Amino acid sequence: MICLILQKAEFVVVAVPYKNTLNVFNNFLKFKSNIKYIFCEKPISNSLNSALKIANLCKNKKIKLFINNRRLDSGIKKT
Repeated sequence: MICLILQKAEFVVVAVPYKNTLNVFNNFLKFKSNIKYIFCEKPISNSLNSALKIANLCKNKKIKLFINNRRLDSGIKKT
């Protein structure tokens, strides 16, 4: 099922605990797909090595990777 969805998807959002991010990327990037953009929520990883592996996976597949970490955005304030 996931493989069929990824064959058509161009944009994917990854929102998992950072300890699982590399595993998630490895699992869905092993399939042939049309993915052009990945938007990753939270910190990308808990280690530089893992983050570099994720970046290289995307680079090798010519996928643009965007990382979002809103809690570090100074524009967000507690009310």
